[in-house]
Amino acid sequence: MAAKVDVVRGGIAPPTETAAPPEERARGSLRLLFVGADAFRKGIVPVVRAVEGCRRGGLEVELTVISAVRGGAGYTHREYTPSAREWRRKLEELPFVEYHAGLPNQRVREEMRRHDVLVFPTFDESLGWVIVEAGLERLPSIATNIFAIPELIDDRRSGALVELELGAESRWQGIWETGERRRESIERADGTIEEGI
Repeated sequence: MAAKVDVVRGGIAPPTETAAPPEERARGSLRLLFVGADAFRKGIVPVVRAVEGCRRGGLEVELTVISAVRGGAGYTHREYTPSAREWRRKLEELPFVEYHAGLPNQRVREEMRRHDVLVFPTFDESLGWVIVEAGLERLPSIATNIFAIPELIDDRRSGALVELELGAESRWQGIWETGERRRESIERADGTIEEGI
């Protein structure tokens, strides 16, 4: 029986090399990493605003973005989904952003080893596999309190949780809003995420 049993890790490979402890990572600018093809659902807008605010306040912060920045109206923002084309251009032009439309998983894991914090303030998520990958690379995460994410982050120890307004099933309340109320929910959530980061 034992020969027929195998462990499935949900498609996440263990680290191929030992990640340096956070206190041994290179010093200098604070290096934030954002990973997620569906950038708007995963919170790219408040992430960029938070980094811009930190930089205006005198902090040396750099942001690496790995995202296709998918177009079209996503299910979290619907008609209030920003323009993917404009955001891809913005990410390419911002002097403090290193932008990649996509990278193989091995390269993403390498980026995790050279950054200080993963930012993953998603509006909706079932689990958040990128947080698990970051944890394997000893990279703390800042993420929202959506669904199962609080089970992955020990708040203020292995990362930080940003508290959004939750509705049924521990999902962001704005998912169920329509029209003007959805726009207002997005604005509130963006502000909460920006401040939380």
